[in-house]
Amino acid sequence: MSNFDFNSNQLYKLFDGSDLRGTIFYPQSSSFIYDISKDGSIWDGTSNAYNAGLTHFATEPWPYFQGIRGPFTPETTIASLEENGREIVIGPDNRDAFSITRKIYVPEDQGYARFLEIVTNNGDVRKSYQFDVETNFTYDYTGVEGTGSGDKYISNDDSWLVLQNRYFPKPILSHVISGSDDAVKINITKIDYVGYSYKLDLDPGETQIVMHFASQNVDVPSALAKAQSLESLGLNSLKGMSAEEIDAIVNFSIYPPEAVSDQYITDEDSRFTVDAPGVLENDIGANGTALSATLVSGPSHGVVTLTGVSSQPGRCFSSAVE
Repeated sequence: MSNFDFNSNQLYKLFDGSDLRGTIFYPQSSSFIYDISKDGSIWDGTSNAYNAGLTHFATEPWPYFQGIRGPFTPETTIASLEENGREIVIGPDNRDAFSITRKIYVPEDQGYARFLEIVTNNGDVRKSYQFDVETNFTYDYTGVEGTGSGDKYISNDDSWLVLQNRYFPKPILSHVISGSDDAVKINITKIDYVGYSYKLDLDPGETQIVMHFASQNVDVPSALAKAQSLESLGLNSLKGMSAEEIDAIVNFSIYPPEAVSDQYITDEDSRFTVDAPGVLENDIGANGTALSATLVSGPSHGVVTLTGVSSQPGRCFSSAVE
């Protein structure tokens, strides 16, 4: 694991692998950029798409007695890097009984940034932690092009938003706030900024994680498709996360993969073919996502070949593929 010092380098820059050749954003950038600042927010993005995007701001319901209100402020300028430098871990910010850490991951070729807001209650009584994620826009001409409700009007029931600056050539922005059945999201606001609020109730020693996504896109259809995919946790959206982190997520319902053994019997010295989806026919990926099969070891006799998701044993007496 390596580190990044925000004192020496003000921004940690990650590119999302989008091919921008032939678009208005090229040659300024060959790929959308996520320039992460020391508080975990996106500084500008591509073509100044953001003006401090995805900031974390602790809020408090009345009465304001905990004294935790204010922006996420890590206690050190040194962040750790994971996933071969594709993920930056910023924090903690310790306030009252809470410890808050932000993890931002940008995969090489999927075109989004994943944010984990990790909150731990280090106290000895149950407490609530409430915060906003806010994105300011460079210009106040940003309109709504789509929402999780299927219309162009923001409501607290929306799980994602697609926003476009209608006067200046800026990337189309997707904000994926939660899964469709989220219970911790409490409010969505859009004025000259967009903000969404979460409220966590944590037992002593408990850690909860809010996961959300941001993406820059070349057009509205791409932004809509990406928001829908991320809402259902496609695009390898959980890559690199530990089992403990996945289990702590509170704003998406995450179902683990389910594998069922398969057994095939064939005549001796004959070829036996199973059509796709083959060995994966009775298996379910996490949240219904696609699975792939890998041959770990061969059978006692004969040869097994996996082509795509089909099983094609060759000369063998009998074999079982799981």
